[in-house]
Amino acid sequence: MKKLSMVGNSEKFNQEQEVQQEIYNCIDNYKSFCFDAGAGAGKTYALQETITYILENYFGKIKRKTQKILCITYTNEAKNEIINRIGRNSEVIVTTIHDFLWDFIANQQLLLNLVHKEKLEKEVISLNNEISELTKKFEISNKKEEFDSKIKEEPFLKAFYEYYTLKASDFRKRLKPFVGDDETLLSNVGNFKKYVNSTIKLTKYNEALNKIENHKNAIKISYLQNRNRDRLEDFKISHDTLLEYAEEIIIKSNLLKKLLSDTYPYILIDEYQDTSPKVVATLMSVLEYKKCRNENDFLIGFFGDKAQKIYDQGVGEISDKSLVNIQKEYNRRSTEEIIDVVNKIRNDNLKQKSIYDNFSGGSCKFYYVQSGFNFKSFIQNLEVEGDSACLTMKNEEIAEYREFEKLYSSLRKYKRFQGQRFQDLNTEFLGNINNLKKMGWFLRELLALVDFIKKANNSDTVVGDLLSFLDKKPRVTYKDVKIFLNQIAKINRECTLKELIMSVQSIKGILSGEEFIKAIFSTDGNTMNYIINSAYRYLNLNDTEESTQNISVEEFFELSFKQFENWYDYVYREDNNDEMAYYTLHGAKGLQFKNVVVIISDKFAKRKNYFSHYFKYYWKNINNMDENDAKYYKEARNLLYVACSRAITNLHVIYITNGIDGDIKNTIEHIFGEIEEITN
Repeated sequence: MKKLSMVGNSEKFNQEQEVQQEIYNCIDNYKSFCFDAGAGAGKTYALQETITYILENYFGKIKRKTQKILCITYTNEAKNEIINRIGRNSEVIVTTIHDFLWDFIANQQLLLNLVHKEKLEKEVISLNNEISELTKKFEISNKKEEFDSKIKEEPFLKAFYEYYTLKASDFRKRLKPFVGDDETLLSNVGNFKKYVNSTIKLTKYNEALNKIENHKNAIKISYLQNRNRDRLEDFKISHDTLLEYAEEIIIKSNLLKKLLSDTYPYILIDEYQDTSPKVVATLMSVLEYKKCRNENDFLIGFFGDKAQKIYDQGVGEISDKSLVNIQKEYNRRSTEEIIDVVNKIRNDNLKQKSIYDNFSGGSCKFYYVQSGFNFKSFIQNLEVEGDSACLTMKNEEIAEYREFEKLYSSLRKYKRFQGQRFQDLNTEFLGNINNLKKMGWFLRELLALVDFIKKANNSDTVVGDLLSFLDKKPRVTYKDVKIFLNQIAKINRECTLKELIMSVQSIKGILSGEEFIKAIFSTDGNTMNYIINSAYRYLNLNDTEESTQNISVEEFFELSFKQFENWYDYVYREDNNDEMAYYTLHGAKGLQFKNVVVIISDKFAKRKNYFSHYFKYYWKNINNMDENDAKYYKEARNLLYVACSRAITNLHVIYITNGIDGDIKNTIEHIFGEIEEITN
């Protein structure tokens, strides 16, 4: 095997530095910019050097005005990497966007009360409309007040939640004593549950509105950092609502825009393509505010790559004409063979080349195979050396190799991941540390439970980290903590999920296991019933269809807790000690490996009315893109680009398809070279 050498080229290094100098020129003149660089180009290095340049040249000015450099990252992992590179400096704030926005608006409780009130009022209107439609279906207009009153009574609520997950016929039998002889109410159990849930929520929202009114907008709004679900009635918001509130508050307030720009004259955004459009709109409103005032003492720098946008929620591309566009063409990761392939996949005006001379000797191979292919034996025969990864669209293979296949199989049975929704498994379940905020709300709570158990069993965990799981932090002694942790350590982690939750819940003392479980699962009532009902509503899509079509969640809670721990290890990229690492195509973003095997298939993400098959559409339209379908073309292209660009030296792409016609064959050969057909 040819030994690869990375020979430096002074001319290329100088040209790379000239690109960096373009950023410095923007810094010197307060010109906001968008720095676009392909995979492996060293975006984090460019960001680090930019921070260093500002400190070296403007530290005195920043210090004198008590200002800060603000660096906003997409994940805590990225935040820690940047801090490790630049070192800790009191003049530099490195944070995630959610943490920063909450720190910035948390004290604006009057404004938060106003936007929270507006959101509650909108939700109340929506719930009233929903209840009105259901009332017509039940034909209970003349008895609605009486029935609504019964819903709020403790005996009814206890029965409703206790029997919530029973099949429709049994649920009717259990609830009939509370409903009486009116057959229409329970004729459709799904609608009945929807009516009751909406009515209960409406009551809570109206009570919350009354509290805001009675307390003259003095209610404290809190942010649930580790949750993907709002608790509006308790004045607690989650990730998406935080972005919504911040956008509304800052865009409407020139005072806050002034405060933001005066405090942070340099705002640098990492991985801008994955940043929410709400965040971009918020920051650009500050830039526009400064422009209208003819004040040239503030800038925003966006660092990223529009072709690496693979999540729906990200802004993707920023085309604002007020930004200076800067591109970097040099690649510091991959051999020339890999770079050539990913350039052709990308197929736009950014063409990368290696920063090194003669950094060749890598390989790119493309294999065509029909369904039924046994890729495990194929990978074993590749004889790859060094760090290697298999990136696959076959989620079940990931689950099998990381030993949470029973959990995966269980989830696939439920309506949330059926049919067209199957691909939601990639973001709601099989995501990674980079996109936890996109994880399904109930699954995020389960992930928090595993995180709690792992931290409680880790001798290196500090008390603050443990107490962070609680909404209200009790005053505890070292002895209190030790007693609690000893009880946690006694729990058999080979037990079922339900047994583990109940074991934690049973721990009494100053530190109560029940309080941890309530906080993790956002409940105040009968904890285990509530958790089971939450799982039922999440997995069965909130009973939007007749309940007989829904599936019981009892089996889900009988899964071994070890399955959830193994899933956690995958999401958090904990080492599984295998020579070959396994990731989904989405999950590999941000990683790199010497050898990469990419497995793609036509059976992925079929889109009705747009194109018949995911990658076939990309192959066919690479040179004649219809702008009306650009979103779907870019979705397929970006995913393939991100996956293939993880490779440093060797890339193997396996394409599972029923056939390759002439045009598709020509496109693939143009990108990858000769196609090798594999037969079983």
